[in-house]
This record gives sequence, structure tokens and C-alpha cells, in this order.
Amino acid sequence: MEGDTAFVLPPYSFIFAIHTYYHNMSLCRYQRRQSYSVPIGEARLGGESPLLLQSMANVSTMETDLCVAQALRCASEGCQLFRYTAQGVREATNLGVIAEQLRAEGCRMPLVADIHFRSEPAFEALKHVEKVRINPGNFLHQKASLDDETARAEIAEVFGRFVREAQARHRTIRIGVNHGSLSERILARYGNTPEGMVASCMEYLEVCDSLRMRDVVISMKASNVLVMTQAVRLLVERMDALDLHYPLHLGVTEAGAGEDGRVKSCIGIASLLVDGLGDTLRVSLSEEPEAELRFGKKLIAYIDQLATFDQTRPIYGSHTYRSVTRNQAQGAKEELAKYPAVLTLDSDGKALDVGFDARLEETQLAFAEERQTLQVINLDTPMDRLVQHLEDFVAHWDGHSWLELRGAELDYIYKVRYAVDQLSRRGAIPRILLHYASYARGYDDILIDCATQLGSLLLEGIGNAVAFSAVAMSPKARLDLLNGILQAVRIKMTHTEFISCPGCGRTLFDLQQTVAQVKQRLAHLPNLKIGVMGCIVNGPGEMADADYGYVGGGVGKVDLYRGQERLVHGIPSAEAVDHLIELIKSDGKWCDPPQQ
Repeated sequence: MEGDTAFVLPPYSFIFAIHTYYHNMSLCRYQRRQSYSVPIGEARLGGESPLLLQSMANVSTMETDLCVAQALRCASEGCQLFRYTAQGVREATNLGVIAEQLRAEGCRMPLVADIHFRSEPAFEALKHVEKVRINPGNFLHQKASLDDETARAEIAEVFGRFVREAQARHRTIRIGVNHGSLSERILARYGNTPEGMVASCMEYLEVCDSLRMRDVVISMKASNVLVMTQAVRLLVERMDALDLHYPLHLGVTEAGAGEDGRVKSCIGIASLLVDGLGDTLRVSLSEEPEAELRFGKKLIAYIDQLATFDQTRPIYGSHTYRSVTRNQAQGAKEELAKYPAVLTLDSDGKALDVGFDARLEETQLAFAEERQTLQVINLDTPMDRLVQHLEDFVAHWDGHSWLELRGAELDYIYKVRYAVDQLSRRGAIPRILLHYASYARGYDDILIDCATQLGSLLLEGIGNAVAFSAVAMSPKARLDLLNGILQAVRIKMTHTEFISCPGCGRTLFDLQQTVAQVKQRLAHLPNLKIGVMGCIVNGPGEMADADYGYVGGGVGKVDLYRGQERLVHGIPSAEAVDHLIELIKSDGKWCDPPQQ
């Protein structure tokens, strides 16, 4: 392959302990899930409609001029659905003013109201916008002590009334489940789990189905990519069993900003899209909505290209797919490498050699002294030849050698799945090096290409080592991207992780400036996860796996958390970062930043 190759070995002590759910479709070629076609104003979502791109305002819903101006800018960037928060009846009512001004400007983009904590604003919003999102975790306030029968009766009564009102007004509903805001009752039954998210959704979906309400969209969001993707797959499995086909809204909430935010969003969304799951998406970044849309457009274009890739090739067929997890792989008990390195291959492709590259500023490499045998199969080959290569590998496999699955075409993920399936059927489970070459030119395009292909496979448990080539990206940038992918799928922590929301009309401080300040002072802390949340809607809950949290608690006020425990309440935002640093120091987790 052309160019240098960045290479990372995930730690083999890691056990990929998740259940992966797949709907009943081929996993060896692109095939989109068939869902109901849902009208949203003049747009349609699901069915045969293309993927729709959406975003959300990050200004106060009562600032009408700002809301209108931001919507117009986003529409010019290709936004097809635009959402505003409506935390009260006053804000929900003002959506009518915003909609009227947008229509006067000739903007027909459908509008969405985002509702939390109270049902009254949801009913008001139905009068003014084409779609209303409710959160089943807080649409009603159901305590842990409430029995399930009484709870379901309450949902049927209040939410049923809301559904009938939506039907009468020809509005669409989104049932938007958030990992961070499940009800006390659901948490008591299931914990903060994908199963709890699905149970929360199904209680509301059953009401829609009983009332023959089809104009419903569903989202299952989390800041943790594993949780988000598991929840979506499990939900689809449950819906399939009931012959329900509601369309899906995809997104990784609180993904953050910059490269990390884009990598997390891309892996979470694209790993589902490559399996045909998803009808609309939002890339949630702690940046301006226009930045979300520009990246989202590129992601949709990539999936569209993958969906139509080389249709003259033979269909790989539907196979019983089983992830070969890392702890099952032969020889996976030893940890061959703990630090990033640069991969070089012998000219015959038979040997693996990892050497130190001073440009990467690594001080140590842990690698077996003996060179490992590496067999290479090029996946960019006709299917009959690929089948023969796999059979030859099985016939001559010594039980120890690595297998490099090398490719550069868009169907790489499908061919890797096919190869792993065929090898496992024949009892050969080698340690696998995923080696993908990207010929994309732009930074975002390379990120999307590699995060989709490699991140999706790693998320499933495929791959003992990962490498990629990209002639348009420097070795250091490629290594950083690989480490970002490994961190996003929770395999290896190499840098501070920031879990931050994109901001909306509920945000109680300058979110983007605050995220930048927190990063500037805390980005040097390895293996820590820091949450920065604009308000309490998702704040504490979406920081479920964060070590520390910075959450807006009032205008100009901040609450500080250690895990899920609030330790400091209502301190001035100007002092909050200093207090957070003191908290980290008191826990013995602080280290001074390196000298420049």
C-alpha cells in the first residue's frame, strides 16, 4: 500500500463484553431497513426517502430574531429539519412566531420542538410546529416505587391524549430516549442500560401502535458509542418481533467537539448506517450548528456512495454472522504492545516488524522480540479468488500466525465480515490485523472513511490490531486518529476524554468558550473523562461514565460532580474551572502539564 502506515495494537487483556443485536438482513452488503414513510410538513422521512439531515438551535427560543437567523443559515447549509428547545409553555408558544417569520422568508424547512420535564409545553407545541420530540424518561414523573401496571395506565392516559392530539393536527412525534435521563422507575427495574432504554421506549411505542399512530420517529441516544449502538440494535430486534417498522433518528449525544466529537459521532452513526439502520441523523457537536451540518453532509454522501458501490459484484449473501471477540482469538492472552507504533511490512508481506518512530514522541515500545509470521489476504479481489485465498489460509494455518485483511475499497467492512464468518465456520480463528487504505483527500473525508470502516469492525469485536494508510495525512495525524477510534469504542484510553453537549436554548453559560477553557487546562490528564454540560436535562445522567462533571445549575452558576455525586452547588462560572482542578487534586488524580 502507498504511504506510511499508522499502526496500533489494542491491549489483549480487554474483553469485548457486549451483546450485538442485528436485524434480519445481510451483513455482507448494504441493504437499508424498510421503515414506515412519515410526513413531517412537506418533507418525508423513512420508507424510500433519502437520509434526512438535521440540527438544533443553540440560542434561546425567546430570542426570535436569533432563532430565525440561525434557522436560515442552517437551511442554506442543507439542514432539512431544525429543532428548538421548548422548556415551558411560553417557549412553545413562541415557536409559532418563529415559524411565521420563517415562512414569510420563504423557508419551508420543517420545525421540531424539544420537550423535557413537562407535558404541557408538548401540547402547546403541537399547535405551531410539524414535529414534537418528547422524552419518555421525563414526560411523566414516575418514581421508582410506582408499580408497572399503574405506570402504564398513566402513560396510556396522558401520552395517549397527546398522540390523539397529534393525529388530529397531522403532526409527527419523536420518542427520544436518552441514556442519561431514564425515569426512576425504569432505572430501578433495569439500571442505566440499553435494555432500560428499550423498555422505556416500548411503553410509549405500544400506545402509538394501539392508536394506529404511524407518524412516529424513534431515537436512542447516549454519549457512550457502545451503549447507543446496542440500544438501537436491540430496539430494532424488539420492533421486528412485533412487526413494527418505525423510522430511526441516529445520533451520539454529548459527543464533544473537534476530532474526538467527530470520531465518536461517525462510529456511532455510521456503524448503524452500514447495516441499513437509520433514516435521519444529527451530528451533535459542541460547535455551531453549521459545523454539525457540514460534517453530516459528508457522512451522508459517504454512505450514499457505499450503498451504490460496484453493484456489478456478486452479492455476498446472508450469512450467520458471529463476532470473533478478542479474548477468543488464538494467542490473545499476551499483550504484545502497550504503546502506539509504526507498522512496516516486508516486501513479501510475510513478516511483521514494529519499530520506533521518534516523530511520534513515544519513549517505550513493548513488543515481542521474535518476529511474528503474518499471512496477507487482499480483500480487493473477485469473490471466487477471495474464497480460494481463505480456503488456502485454513489449509496451511499453523495456529499461531497472524492474518492481515488488507483492503482499500468501500466494501471492506462487508468483506472482513465475510472472511471472519468463513474462517470461524472452518475452525480457524487467527489474530487479525485490520489494514485499510484510504485514498480520500480531505481531513474530514479520511476521518469518515477510516472511522466507518475500522471503527465499526472494532465495535463488533473484530480485530486484534489495526492499521491504516492515507497518503493525504501525516503519520502523527494518522496515529492520533487511530487512537481516537480505539478510545471511542472503549478499547484503549490514550488521552483525556471530554463529554460535552452541543448546547441549546436551555444552556446556562457560553458552552463553546467553557469547553475550550476546560480543555485548555485539563487536556493533559491521561485516562480521565470530563463532562461539560449546559444544563441538567442530560447533565448528570449522560456523565454516567465520566470521572468529573461541570454542569450548568443556573444562570452564571455551575454544579461540580464526582461521578454521579454533586459535590459543589451553584458556584460562579468564572471560578468553576479552578474549583474543578482543586477537586481533581484532592483526589490525587492531578499531574502538572508537561513543559512546552
